[in-house]
Order: sequence, then C-alpha cells, then structure tokens
Amino acid sequence: MARRARIRHSPYITPEKCDNCNKLAYRTQEEAEVAAFDTMSNRGGELRVYRSPDCNLWHLTSNANSY
Repeated sequence: MARRARIRHSPYITPEKCDNCNKLAYRTQEEAEVAAFDTMSNRGGELRVYRSPDCNLWHLTSNANSY
C-alpha cells in the first residue's frame, strides 16, 4: 500500500478550516505563501495562493484557472 505524503506546515503557521468551503484557510497572503512553499518543497508540483471572495481568507490551489 502506498503511503500518503504528509503535509508539513511551518510551525508558526496554523491554518484553520474554512466554514464556507471546508478547505484549509490562512489569515494572510504571506501565511498562505509560506504554506505553499513548504508544501511544494515536500511534495513537489505547483501551488498558487488566492483570496476567496466568499470567506475573504487565503487558500492554496493547484488549479491554474481558479480565481
């Protein structure tokens, strides 16, 4: 059985669950960018940071066409 990669975030950043979309959310763009960098360093791939118009919090996405 393949082991899933564990996502490690910076110890100073604590994401919260967004009530609107049930995704991890960050309070600031800077927090989201650090989390994206950490995640890409651990798992590879590309992640983008965007501000949700619904909750006004910052999320990560691998979809280049979102928002």
